[in-house]
Amino acid sequence: MQSVVKLIESYHETNNAYPPDLSQLPGAPFQDAWGNDLVYNNPGSGNDYDLLSLGADGQAGGEGADADISAAAGASLVASWFDYTPTSGIDIEIDSKLENVN
Repeated sequence: MQSVVKLIESYHETNNAYPPDLSQLPGAPFQDAWGNDLVYNNPGSGNDYDLLSLGADGQAGGEGADADISAAAGASLVASWFDYTPTSGIDIEIDSKLENVN
């Protein structure tokens, strides 16, 4: 999807408009990881355009592998890593002895 978004944006830069359909782009037709055609809507719902994969089942909606994937959606967050980094000298105690540091 990322490469198709780049092609759409490149078309927009050249033509000052988004393509009416994906057939206007080099390399069309475009398919998702399951071999289903990507869905392109111009105008989009809330965006200039929508670019979607309908998931493994190729049907709108669904859950898990069958869920729709939008090029405008953020990635799924699997986990967060918190690492403490002092942001100022106030956070660092200079006169600590190594054996007292936890």
